Amino acid sequence: MRQLLFMALYPPPEAKENVHIDPASPRKAAKQQRSTPYPSQAATVASQRLLASLAITNSPTVLFRGLPCYSSDNQETTNEEEYSLIAREARCIENSKNCWAILADGFIQRKQFVCSTPKGKNAGNSVNQEVSVDIGEDSGCVADTAWPVLDWMIAVFELDEIEQVKKGLRKLMIFWLRFRDS
Repeated sequence: MRQLLFMALYPPPEAKENVHIDPASPRKAAKQQRSTPYPSQAATVASQRLLASLAITNSPTVLFRGLPCYSSDNQETTNEEEYSLIAREARCIENSKNCWAILADGFIQRKQFVCSTPKGKNAGNSVNQEVSVDIGEDSGCVADTAWPVLDWMIAVFELDEIEQVKKGLRKLMIFWLRFRDS
């Protein structure tokens, strides 16, 4: 759930954003463009659609596990997180102070990788560096890309409320039947 939320919240590339590629190495450039470790815009949209589908097909209790302050499992890093960049980055969702903080503008920063060739002693090794891309000043409480996730959260909270009302009505009905029979 955490990784899906991270991908759904990931900001799109800006028009002025450039990919920094070492011009001396066309193979490295092609490989870097093929294997971007961060979600594409299409992956973000697909994640948002999947969240909406999960809200319809799963109980709120299951879905709440991915939200901060609702998950009861503080697990150690799994093998998946050890190898998956998105899994490691998605830990920021679990570590946020509440579920509303993940919607804030600038909570998830767009990053890109810079591929360069070192000079000198390590000339045979390429170096990949992670670079944050500044996405601008805070423009409001909810990031432009977070509105679909906010809609999803509201839907899940509404479903949870309906479940709680149903449970309360069942308890009231059982109490009334016992009272009537006594």
